[in-house]
Amino acid sequence: MTREYLQSLSYKLLKEIAFREGIKEAKRLKKEVLIDLILEAMQEERDERERFNNPAMQVEEKKYENIKDEEMRPLKGIQYKIPERYNETKIVLLLRDPLWAYAYWDLNDNDILFIKNNHSFKKLILRVYESGERGFSEDIGVDSFDIPVKLSDNRWYINLPHPGREYYIELICLNGGEEKALCTSNTVRSPRVALPDSIEDDFQESVGDIIKLSGISELHESDNKRIIPQRIISIIETKYQSPRG
Repeated sequence: MTREYLQSLSYKLLKEIAFREGIKEAKRLKKEVLIDLILEAMQEERDERERFNNPAMQVEEKKYENIKDEEMRPLKGIQYKIPERYNETKIVLLLRDPLWAYAYWDLNDNDILFIKNNHSFKKLILRVYESGERGFSEDIGVDSFDIPVKLSDNRWYINLPHPGREYYIELICLNGGEEKALCTSNTVRSPRVALPDSIEDDFQESVGDIIKLSGISELHESDNKRIIPQRIISIIETKYQSPRG
């Protein structure tokens, strides 16, 4: 969307575009000022999307941007409007990197009407399910955590607690004391984070230093593994093997 293209549009269409971009008081602004604000708003959206450079996410964002451009482009003769949504309840989960995923979703008209007319409706949540190291198919225990979202939301970046695990999410409607799963995403697996040799050496040295300071090294070698608290080893592994940056 260029300045030249926006200048070719009617003032009425520019006001509609400004309204979609969340620009207030569009009716009182001159055409050139309106164009400046539209370009600024679209650039801010573009900059925010480009901060997350996963290829699959780029494809989805590009499709979204193309749809917006087509909606704003006046056609000669018969006009075909590309819909912003497809009236389908669906949620998709994309992996950005070992510690972050991106979810986007939509609700059909019936589900939206059900939520708006339901007096016992409390809130919507994204429930993130996390497998053990062997994945959902082999592990019995499954962890989960909830993220509150609004009815107006349709996308979310999710911090993944542990690399090397599988994840999927559900969009859940809370009604009083009951839960209704509106849709379930696909499953993604976060890759393990490999340690460079230099960090691995530092990790081994740190383990040795902590063992010496704890006095465990003075005990008989055959008793070391039995006596070292697993909690201490877990803290060390978390610090050196899963850096958060």
